[in-house]
Amino acid sequence: DGMQVHLASAANPSLSSKAIAIIVAAPTAPTLTKAVLKSRVAGTKLGPGVQATLQVQGTNLVVGDTQVVGLGPTVTLSTVKGRTGSADLTLPPDYKDGMQIHLTSAANSSLTSATVSTTSSP
Repeated sequence: DGMQVHLASAANPSLSSKAIAIIVAAPTAPTLTKAVLKSRVAGTKLGPGVQATLQVQGTNLVVGDTQVVGLGPTVTLSTVKGRTGSADLTLPPDYKDGMQIHLTSAANSSLTSATVSTTSSP
């Protein structure tokens, strides 16, 4: 942050702009509108210790930075496409239908989403 940069012409390097300081934009907190759990093994009911995939919908989702909090150990989204992200996880020993989760940024833990209840998908 603050590094000086300028533009220059490739055809005529003597033509260049005034140097300006780079300003790093403040990251934006993720939002969370929906969270759906699905067992990774067809026909297996969701419950403690079950391998599952969590699919979330929201905004400002970033692979490798957006983390899911509330379903056991914190997990990071492994895929994001548009407003949908997902992560594979093992449901915690205290898992119950409708557990609440929220999203947070790994880079800045003060950037968090609202909390929503999870739903299940067949």
